[in-house]
Amino acid sequence: MDAFLREALRFATPTMVIFPREAKTNHTIGGVKVLKGTAVTLGLNTVGFNEKNWIQPFEFRPERWMDEKELSLQNPYSFIPFSCGPRNCIGKYLAFMEAKIMTCLLYT
Repeated sequence: MDAFLREALRFATPTMVIFPREAKTNHTIGGVKVLKGTAVTLGLNTVGFNEKNWIQPFEFRPERWMDEKELSLQNPYSFIPFSCGPRNCIGKYLAFMEAKIMTCLLYT
């Protein structure tokens, strides 16, 4: 069930963007200049379909979460439906638990 829920979150993340951050210094990201003070955000719905991070990203494949070889190739920041790092979602584990309960109730 964990694999199914993770794939569902990768495929259709409920949060489209994470909170914007302000660039503290001038940067160049992928050839794009980002000036100090610019608000920067990340579209989470695009991360799950990046072909650099996922094998067959446009296919719903829960088994990808059970394949140790495929997981070892995965960028740790390519699955972030609850954000990541020290400011990630405090309710992540509660949300997974609730999703499991709701999925079980749908099938009983």
